Amino acid sequence: MQTKNNYLLRLLIDILFITLCFYISKKISYFFNVQAPIRNGFLLVYTIFFWYFSSQATFLYKHFLTRTISEELILVIQTILLQFTFLVFSFFFLSHNPLDAKWFAITFLIIELIVLTVLKYVTRFYLGNLINKSRHKNNLIIVGITENSQILVEYINQHPSLGYKIIGFVDDVYPHNFKDQYLGNIKQLELILQEKIVNEIVIALSINDVDKIQSVVKISQDNGKRVMLIPDYYLYSSKFSLINLGSLPIITLNTIPLDSVELRFFKRAFDLIITLFVFVFIISWLFPIVALLIKLTSEGPVFFVQERWGMNSNKILCYKFRTMYYKANNEIDTNGNFRPTEKNDNRITKIGAFLRKHNLDEFPQFYNVLKGEMSLIGPRPHASLQNIEMKSIINNYNVRHFVNPGITGWAQVNGYRGETKTIDLMQKRVDYDIWYIENWSFWLDCQIILQTVINMIKGDKNAY
Repeated sequence: MQTKNNYLLRLLIDILFITLCFYISKKISYFFNVQAPIRNGFLLVYTIFFWYFSSQATFLYKHFLTRTISEELILVIQTILLQFTFLVFSFFFLSHNPLDAKWFAITFLIIELIVLTVLKYVTRFYLGNLINKSRHKNNLIIVGITENSQILVEYINQHPSLGYKIIGFVDDVYPHNFKDQYLGNIKQLELILQEKIVNEIVIALSINDVDKIQSVVKISQDNGKRVMLIPDYYLYSSKFSLINLGSLPIITLNTIPLDSVELRFFKRAFDLIITLFVFVFIISWLFPIVALLIKLTSEGPVFFVQERWGMNSNKILCYKFRTMYYKANNEIDTNGNFRPTEKNDNRITKIGAFLRKHNLDEFPQFYNVLKGEMSLIGPRPHASLQNIEMKSIINNYNVRHFVNPGITGWAQVNGYRGETKTIDLMQKRVDYDIWYIENWSFWLDCQIILQTVINMIKGDKNAY
């Protein structure tokens, strides 16, 4: 069920108040003889543009009235801070006066935090009270007393601002838990619709009850009532969406946030910004040092290049610092199966063990990120042989290839890295990867990056 708030209207209201904040900040800056860092027209366009992409990254405009006011305000603050970060980056490259840029950005940040926080609170308070006090709620009848219908009832009761009122249940089986609201069986539905004021009918029957569903739909439409259907598709996937191709409705399983072109663009832009920063300030001095240590301590090349699977199971060449002795049996055991790295593995060099413990061996993969084959954050890419073995024995294994693989990931920061001796451990790793894919957000990526940096500094006990 969708809220009745218009996404575009709320976005336009926010843009209007952001513009107001912009001109207030400009007036204050002029009062203190601080000039705008770049031309006003361009700066306003950048400000609105960055707000839009920041709000997409934080999902600010989704599920508006189903969040608590505190959750809403936290999202507003996150969006403003992300927008502020983009502005600072743009000032760094475009401004001729960094000092003025700094003071203008700080002034705008403070004013926007105050104005938009108050605006969101007033909007939530006004709309929530308006809907709660309204006598014109949408009256619902729920057909089918199932687990789905009970979840729906609980959700509607917890969110009165949605504007729905449940007037009763219809089912062929007499219920014990909703007997006070039981209206009758499906054959009596037409009579019930004539006696009750009903706006919408929610069908919560099993998708296997085709005849019953068809009957309910026909009776409802004959009486001019809107029909909503709660599907059982969550049995196959926790994420799905519905689109229309012509007149044919298509249900897509495993829909994910990064299906959005805007969010993919945003994630790619973030990858490039961080990657360029790492190349300039870290890789430029780290690579020569690590390369020298590798060459001095063992024979062989500096880099280890291995075929792995990327997005859509496409083959990529993944780059790492070599951490094993050259020409060691790196991949296959005596039974012809893939041989993962083990604890106290005699194939690993001394410098290799240090690099692995502190995740330094992964730094060459920033080149893969630059090429667009990988992302900073995502499921770790596995060797081709391991993918072939695992995809037939691990549930939903190939779902992890819906997005670009990452240098680090949600599974890794939760301890599921290194050796996976059992199928259960690999299944756990894949489950964490899929959870990340289905619940991606910019802030989740920031959390993973922070935890990865912490693990690099203190050393990861599962890295060997």
